[in-house]
Amino acid sequence: MARPYRDRVIHLLALRAYKKPELLARLQRDGVMQKDKGSLAKILQQVAKWNAKDNSFSLKEHLFQTLQTDWPGYTEVDRQKLKLILSGKYVAIVSLEQRQRYKDDFNAEYEEYGNLHSLIDKTTKKFRQFQESWGSPNYSEMKSRCLYLHNKLAHIQSRISEFDQQ
Repeated sequence: MARPYRDRVIHLLALRAYKKPELLARLQRDGVMQKDKGSLAKILQQVAKWNAKDNSFSLKEHLFQTLQTDWPGYTEVDRQKLKLILSGKYVAIVSLEQRQRYKDDFNAEYEEYGNLHSLIDKTTKKFRQFQESWGSPNYSEMKSRCLYLHNKLAHIQSRISEFDQQ
């Protein structure tokens, strides 16, 4: 079932700020119709705040209360991220006490994060060794090539989107 274009924009901006070409690319990946593309500027004026420093758009505060946490376009990770955002637990720090609470929360979970990160690194290294032992192309070469192609294609896509906006 197709979701209204405006709702897609709102729910994407709720998760993070987007530059216009990034947002267009994401919407296209989600299957937005060509006819809807032209209305993005109008929708952004209605639902987004523009940050002149990095030329990005973020969701206007009053629209957070209209969000659906079970929106069909969200992955499970997106839903978890949105719940954290909506909980308002980590708003801008305005006092030393609040800073200390944040620091305590950070320290309480940093060790677990470090352990998980270390385990993932070890697993990744073992996987690379396994690939190399079976004669696969070198992982770092493939990863470098993939990153190069990703950046190149993203750049080309942003240029196409910029041209289409003219």
